[in-house]
Amino acid sequence: MGELTSLNTVFEGKAVGEAFCNRGKTDIYLNIDRGNILIVECKIWKGKSEYISAINQLLSYLTWRNNYGILITFCRINNFLKLIGESFDFVGEISDVRNAMKRINDSHFISYHKLPSDESRNVEIHHVFYNLFTK
Repeated sequence: MGELTSLNTVFEGKAVGEAFCNRGKTDIYLNIDRGNILIVECKIWKGKSEYISAINQLLSYLTWRNNYGILITFCRINNFLKLIGESFDFVGEISDVRNAMKRINDSHFISYHKLPSDESRNVEIHHVFYNLFTK
């Protein structure tokens, strides 16, 4: 909860954890500046199929009011950059991905998706990876 307190001191608004949002409970829900909402889902890397499920889970939380969501993935893997490259490739193969994907840096990329509840609406998913690997 300390991280949420930090968010509340930086942004004028309200940050909460495990908040109900559309079709489930998101890990971090930040409502700032008159209704602009940030929705974040946090996962531990458990393979390709679990990662695709996490993307679908995050997409199910977004509504027509949301422009983007963030998927934070914690990894415990030796070949961290290889994993991110492979993730970028298979996310690009998901059927609802629209437009080109965009690399921001070594551990952050963006994919653009159609919103399941409104196929004419595009949303951005920011994929952010953190490596927790130690020898």
